[in-house]
Amino acid sequence: MAAFSGEKNVNFSVGGAFPAPRLSESRPPPEKIGAPLPPFETPLVEIGGIFLKLENVNIGGSHKSRSARWIIARAIEDGDLQPGGGQTILEKTGENLGIGLVIEAAKHGIPVELAVGMNFSARKKSLLKRYGAILIGAGMMQKGALPREVVAFHLENQKNMGKSYVFLDQFNNSANLEAHLRETGPEIVRQIKSLRPGTKEVFLVGGVGSGASVSGAGMAVKEAFPDAKVIAVQPEGCDILREVFVEHELQGIAVGVNPKTLQPEIIDRWELCGESEAMDAREWLLKNGGIYAGPSTGANIKIARQIARERPGAIVVTFVYDSGDTYE
Repeated sequence: MAAFSGEKNVNFSVGGAFPAPRLSESRPPPEKIGAPLPPFETPLVEIGGIFLKLENVNIGGSHKSRSARWIIARAIEDGDLQPGGGQTILEKTGENLGIGLVIEAAKHGIPVELAVGMNFSARKKSLLKRYGAILIGAGMMQKGALPREVVAFHLENQKNMGKSYVFLDQFNNSANLEAHLRETGPEIVRQIKSLRPGTKEVFLVGGVGSGASVSGAGMAVKEAFPDAKVIAVQPEGCDILREVFVEHELQGIAVGVNPKTLQPEIIDRWELCGESEAMDAREWLLKNGGIYAGPSTGANIKIARQIARERPGAIVVTFVYDSGDTYE
């Protein structure tokens, strides 16, 4: 895919066709700069009858670091992003993907500009700046603009701004999904087989923001365990597939879009979680596992524990996406 060069096609994003829903059929890893392998596998630990994939220990502090590594590697391999080419990465994100993008882009000397919604905490925004991100569009958003409108404005006016933007668009970028199909999911499979040899009944529980982690990991888990079930979590009052959204405090999921990175055919069941239920689950995890996690992880925990009660003896896996420290 060619990089964005016009000033009218504001919906453009980089990233190729989505991989087939089988690991064996997906596109090979990037080769020009080496496969973007993680420095280590994140642990899978059992706490209170459920298994937690501790994505909060990734460099950058979340599962989005995987996405960022693959998105940038693919963009460079495909020629959409050229180190030393005077380009600037543009993205709308709350924090986690932004941090990952800044970390990866810094390796190639590429600046990153982010449109961060007004509902995200001042602490998150401060942390992004400390990592090296440039936050844009605050004035526009104070007047009511949405982050996607900030991105559109910057794409439309990039020539006048003296910029050459590459909008990576995590919600429509196949490399986001690919990261979890080829990396997170296979890790989970290996870890389940090591911890519980002979396991057949597996449930994977995950929230839907971009939908990439639950979809990609779900593809890999289902390929290894044909009877596995994937459970998607969204806040009470939301229906992502029908694009029904309400204001909520579970930052990072149900973010106002039905993303292409979500693969609905992989999902076996949708579950709703209320804000108070998610916060109670966060407290349970803190007291029983010593892990202080973010709100969307609380939603995962609540539903995972519910599934574990329904299916005693099954392996129920979910994600600890990030730390709760930056949500204060």
